[in-house]
Amino acid sequence: ALRLFDKQRILDAGILAIILGLQLQRAHVQIAYYTWLLLGALFLYKTILYLINKEFRNKAIIGSTLFIMTIILALGISALIYLPSLQYSTESIRSVGQPGSASYDYATSWSFHPKEMLTFLIPSAYGFGGQTYWGKMPFTDYPNYMGIIFLLLAVFALIKKHNNIVWFLAGTTLIALLISFGRHFSFMYNLFYDFAPYFSKFRIPSMILILVQFNTIILASYGLEKLVEHNWKEIPKWFWWITGIIGFTFLILLLGGGWLREIVSNGFTQPSTQDPRFVEVLNNLRWKIWIKDTWLMMLFIIGLFGTFFLFIKDKISKVVLIAIVGVLSIIDLGVVDHKIVQPEQNSGRTSQLVSSKAIKRYFQPDKITKFLTDDETAYRVYPIGRLFGESRLQAFGIESVGGYHPAKLGIYNRFLANTNNISTLPLMRMMNIHYILSPQIINHPDLKQVLTDKMQTGLGKIPIWIYSLSNNMPRAWFVDEVEVIIDENALWQNLLSETFDPKQIAYINEPFTEQSISNGEIVSAEYSPNYIKIETKNSERGFLVVSEVYYPLRWKATIDGKAVKTYQTNGIVRGIEVPAGEHIIEFKYDKTIFHKGILISILSFIVAIGLIGIGLIKNKKSDELV
Repeated sequence: ALRLFDKQRILDAGILAIILGLQLQRAHVQIAYYTWLLLGALFLYKTILYLINKEFRNKAIIGSTLFIMTIILALGISALIYLPSLQYSTESIRSVGQPGSASYDYATSWSFHPKEMLTFLIPSAYGFGGQTYWGKMPFTDYPNYMGIIFLLLAVFALIKKHNNIVWFLAGTTLIALLISFGRHFSFMYNLFYDFAPYFSKFRIPSMILILVQFNTIILASYGLEKLVEHNWKEIPKWFWWITGIIGFTFLILLLGGGWLREIVSNGFTQPSTQDPRFVEVLNNLRWKIWIKDTWLMMLFIIGLFGTFFLFIKDKISKVVLIAIVGVLSIIDLGVVDHKIVQPEQNSGRTSQLVSSKAIKRYFQPDKITKFLTDDETAYRVYPIGRLFGESRLQAFGIESVGGYHPAKLGIYNRFLANTNNISTLPLMRMMNIHYILSPQIINHPDLKQVLTDKMQTGLGKIPIWIYSLSNNMPRAWFVDEVEVIIDENALWQNLLSETFDPKQIAYINEPFTEQSISNGEIVSAEYSPNYIKIETKNSERGFLVVSEVYYPLRWKATIDGKAVKTYQTNGIVRGIEVPAGEHIIEFKYDKTIFHKGILISILSFIVAIGLIGIGLIKNKKSDELV
């Protein structure tokens, strides 16, 4: 990006467009968004610098044109993914202000508390994640540690390396840090939440610390460069000041004893368990890792300053200095990374990596999945309680009303919230639930136990009881009556009533022709992820309910090839008016947006490759002229 601004070549524009486009295609979209924020800030910064200097104003125009062209191409390259995603996002919980959307509190969950900046210096300052964590976030698996060596070198760069790029990195680092505070410093976060495009669709403000860590590494390289290049005639005064602080801290750690532990322990949060023995063990572990990490960081600091001292005294060369700093940095980060990848048995944490054997075991069929896949009819299962978020079943083609998705469809999220996760039997039948999966025994006259065995889940291998639901319903059916209910509260009240019978009545939220309807017959039905075909026969006009989520944006209904209106029925499913006679009803998922995205991506990639080709030819000609 810097080369594009400074040299302003179409070759660099083409290369950067492909890099950014592939990043959007492959990378975590939130991380990609933050890197683009950094690029945008760099664009503004360089443009302002060029405009200030009259001699470089033409450069500002050319640079801006190339940068905007690069961004457009990069977005074009990623269009096959983001055109459909952006369209879907308007209907998801990430669409701010829409019914069923995520709230501000949800968006600012995992805000980084300013006090936890101490973890930049001491990884276990607030525990090391898992059960040991006692900070302000709901939970975390590891600290936001970036290396004490890198951090000190970055600070040195800010003190000594006074150039434009250093100040740019320092400024953007500060802004990113303030944004990461989220609800703890709402002014800065709200500026972006309210005004930055798509920013409000993301949660976990602490994730933007990736920019702080990225910038710190670059600043550290500037700091090391200045450290090596500076002509040190004597040991600077600040070195002795810091040495004094290190010595004072060393004495506190050495002599602090019980009172230091008491000060630190006063900040420990109470774990969820009430078992005093466990609380004692956990707090002992928290103190142990706190003091151990503090001593370790002290050793790294002493190692860095000792190496610096030897360099100033001409006891070691530049090469040796760089080598020692490099080794210290690797050990520094390696120690922390090892704790994350391979935690000790009694560390209160689990590894963030999963072995290939564990993955194979997780997706290995068992008696539960075999029983469910043997039933070839169209049905769904209901995982109760803690099983509701289990997504393993989908790997076997088993449809579930539960599972997990980070950007849930807003209408379904609202339906779950208002029905307490489909809490009544009539609603279960309406959602085409045939089997209930429970981690415990259930006694109910409408539920018949058909199998019990252990099943692998995200929570481990646990006992599961499968119950068949009596009077379960098919995926589609005709009703005897249609009632219009505009008020949403009244709708949920009717749906939650135990007298609600989805076979008899359907509720819709818009005007409907007041004519009599009659029940009809479903002759045949065919269901697939992107296509539904139902053949019907009815003597009079009827209303067909299809137990699929109402999503008119992409799902289009036809009767005998002619487009028809789809009604939002019972708050969540689909309904259509069917005229008398024999008909073929089809629901097709409209893939137009996908095809447009693919075409735009291909064309954009070709243009970017063309820019690279033209750039290489121009460079070759320039070399020949020289």
